[in-house]
Amino acid sequence: MNPGRTVPSARGCRRALFAGGLDAEQGEQETRFEPRATGELYTASAPVTVTYAW
Repeated sequence: MNPGRTVPSARGCRRALFAGGLDAEQGEQETRFEPRATGELYTASAPVTVTYAW
């Protein structure tokens, strides 16, 4: 994954997602992330699915 790559949220969140050190496995063409937001009381939002093509 490219450093500094931002993943826009459907709600317009201005946060960036960075997952360093990830490499594609042999033959893997894409990977899927399901980030969630965590609130003050440790409640989690529904996941947002993001697919990254290597």
